[in-house]
Amino acid sequence: MKLVLIIGIGISVAVTILVLSIIFSDFTSYADENIYGISAQVVRSANPLPLMCPLESCTLTHFQLIIESETPAIIEQYKICNGFSCIQNKEIRFRTNESGIIPMFEIESWKIGDMVSIKVGASTSYNEEYTHPPPITRYIDLGLSKIGGTE
Repeated sequence: MKLVLIIGIGISVAVTILVLSIIFSDFTSYADENIYGISAQVVRSANPLPLMCPLESCTLTHFQLIIESETPAIIEQYKICNGFSCIQNKEIRFRTNESGIIPMFEIESWKIGDMVSIKVGASTSYNEEYTHPPPITRYIDLGLSKIGGTE
């Protein structure tokens, strides 16, 4: 009876781990080829952007994704990971010719100096008045970057 209970618990744990790994896995295939010349860095800023903190007395510290591109592109999503904690946005339309700063929410476990993996989904910048379909999204692994900023 004890053996059946132990086997049952073991199978339950294995199935739970398998289900969680499938749910949280990223099956997107990211390429190392960076055709847009995109570079990105995560910084922790004590100076909030007006969008995040419209009042002057606000003391919100937050992370920002600073992004640049040699070729005009549209960032459609990003995924940034530090060990087991990740932040992602799959519903962004950020043109790299804009201000270059994407605000992100605070992640308690991230610290200045930590290494993060930055991946983006980007497509060619195009004039939306054209009747042709928009370009295909390319998924690019920008590699590791050190979190910068000031406390």
